[in-house]
Amino acid sequence: ALPAIGEKAQFSVTIANRGDGASEACQSTYSIDGIFQTSRPVAALAPGATAVDTFTWTAQAGSYVIEAVIDSGDTVAESDEANNTSTYAFTVVAPDLVIGSITWTPENPSVGSQVAFTVTVKNRGDKSAGNSYVDFSIDGNSRGARNIPWIEAGASVSQTYYWPAASGRHEVSAGADVLQQVTESDETNNDRQVAYATALPDLVITSITRSPETPTEKAFVTFTASLKNQGRGKSGTSEVTWYLDGIPQSAVFIGALNPGDTTTATFQCTAESRAQTIKATIDVNNWIEESDETNNSLTTTLPDIKPDLIIQSLTWSPATPLISHVTTLTMTVKNQGLTAAGSAQLALYIDGGTYYYETIPGLETGATATRTYPWTPSATSQGVKAVIDPDNYISESNETNNTMTRTVTSARLAPTADLVITAIVCTPARPSLGDTVTITASVKNLGPGQANPSHVAYYVDDTLLGTGYIDTLASGATATSPITWKATGGTHRVKAIADAENGVDETNENNNRTSVTLSVAAPDLVIRDVAWSPLVPAAGDEIKFTMTIENRGDLKSGLSGVTYYIDGVPRGSHYLEELEPGAAVSRTFKWPAQADAEVFRVVVDEANTVAESSEANNERRVALPAPDLTIDAITWSPAIASANWPEVFTVIARNNGRGPSDNPYLSYYIDGVLQSRALINRIGPGGTAAGVFTWTAKAGEHVFKVVVDEENNIAETDESNNAKTVTISDVTA
Repeated sequence: ALPAIGEKAQFSVTIANRGDGASEACQSTYSIDGIFQTSRPVAALAPGATAVDTFTWTAQAGSYVIEAVIDSGDTVAESDEANNTSTYAFTVVAPDLVIGSITWTPENPSVGSQVAFTVTVKNRGDKSAGNSYVDFSIDGNSRGARNIPWIEAGASVSQTYYWPAASGRHEVSAGADVLQQVTESDETNNDRQVAYATALPDLVITSITRSPETPTEKAFVTFTASLKNQGRGKSGTSEVTWYLDGIPQSAVFIGALNPGDTTTATFQCTAESRAQTIKATIDVNNWIEESDETNNSLTTTLPDIKPDLIIQSLTWSPATPLISHVTTLTMTVKNQGLTAAGSAQLALYIDGGTYYYETIPGLETGATATRTYPWTPSATSQGVKAVIDPDNYISESNETNNTMTRTVTSARLAPTADLVITAIVCTPARPSLGDTVTITASVKNLGPGQANPSHVAYYVDDTLLGTGYIDTLASGATATSPITWKATGGTHRVKAIADAENGVDETNENNNRTSVTLSVAAPDLVIRDVAWSPLVPAAGDEIKFTMTIENRGDLKSGLSGVTYYIDGVPRGSHYLEELEPGAAVSRTFKWPAQADAEVFRVVVDEANTVAESSEANNERRVALPAPDLTIDAITWSPAIASANWPEVFTVIARNNGRGPSDNPYLSYYIDGVLQSRALINRIGPGGTAAGVFTWTAKAGEHVFKVVVDEENNIAETDESNNAKTVTISDVTA
């Protein structure tokens, strides 16, 4: 049998000589859990003989291993020295008292409620326990030791304690065998502690309502506060305190509330014109301990007793308006405020622009006023906005609700009109410079239906001259609305556009314009060329300048003159008689050269006594010494291009003269057709400048020509050497 704590346990050890020779006397040694207990002599043993040895030990709680060693001093020579030891494991039986559990009822007690704590003592040992005592404490204060009778191994016994719950968290503890009457296998596990908390209430005001909801000035208003205990514990009695504009007014008694219970409290006051603040607070003095002390108040506002003007509705008739047809807009204004409103402005805006203003007389509370306005839609979708009191002259309880915006979607009738310009007549047909020309466009309606009134626009050289009114046109009808223009010289493009503002829906919107060319006879005096001798003068030489003045216009010029300048200083003038169209006249001017480099400038009709078709070509400039521009080289890449591939030409222009040139133009021709004209860099004496031209190659042989200063803008010593031509051959792709 297993020993119990404190018992004298006797151990018997059998020693055998398994060899075939007699043993000598020796010693046996005994240890428990490695701790030496005793050593005893063993007499000599014949082969096969045995002997029994015993020793005693006072049992202690726990599990152990006993070890016996024969011939512990190795004094006997043996055939096997490895089998002299034997061990045996055993357990000392004992009770073990613990606090199995501490429970209480109710699980979530409120402050002041009676709580029953049940303490269970359990014997976890392997031997029954005798009588003992259990002690129960709350926050370290003992509630008394209770007797626990005999407990069998594995059994439990409970004791119950009662306590009126105090608020907050508490430590609950119990100890088994507090008088240490029972010898146990473990004396360190007799105590147990658990945390316990009393459930607290949480009083809140969930809402405040008023009646009437929209009181008028001096009306009696009743406020009702809805209260709730949203905590886990029951609340005691309390009170609700009402405040008006921060000043306490009254207190209402509130009875105890279980968790989840609700109740109400009311307060009454007289509405004033100004805004008023109403607040309700429960348990204002914090007599009741709560889980949350920060949520006991709720505030509401009784707004100003003011008018409140709104656009109640914004409608139109018909529901689907037609573009260019009259539509009736209807606006209804309402005063939904708590007092009467004075007169106010009603504004109507179409696509953001002010369209209509009207004064609305004063409105009593709840009263409405309706206004209508005729409007003609001009697009399929337009924004319409109505605003009452747009300038905020009236103080309202709500200044943000005075506007209503709607989008009006209009339909477009299938057009039946088609306006065209059938003719443009200019009178006189061949005007002279300065004549008053009457321009008459004939506007015809080619459509099957009537065309509403419109405007015809007149342009000269894409500059708007003016518009003329065209009245309603029946199908097939024609109307005119002439305009006048003072003729300026040159050839002009006269254009007329019917329905210039697109106000008429047409079956064809792409045939409204027509143009004609009008030539106005006018002279055009130019310096055709300037020649000088010697070509390269030196200082002291007399230079003879010969100017050829030509009238390139189509009208005889009046009397005029030419003026000469040397280095910007006027040096004289010559009288010019009238010149017929195409006629030319020469004048000569002599000047002793003062320096190696001088600039000669001649101007015809400098005083603008002759009205010309172009006033921009009346002068010419010669810089001495003069340049001489030539085309030095033309290269291209690739040498033979495939059709439809780019071919790049590089042109080198050279100045063979003694004077620098201004920036000249290069003119590029393919097969005699001008392709482009590009400005290149200024060229000093003996210098060059490059130009690049790209074209899309075409199969076959082509002539490429380049001309420098084709328009003779630069006076040169030789004007006959400005061009170069090459032939190129391209192949099909």
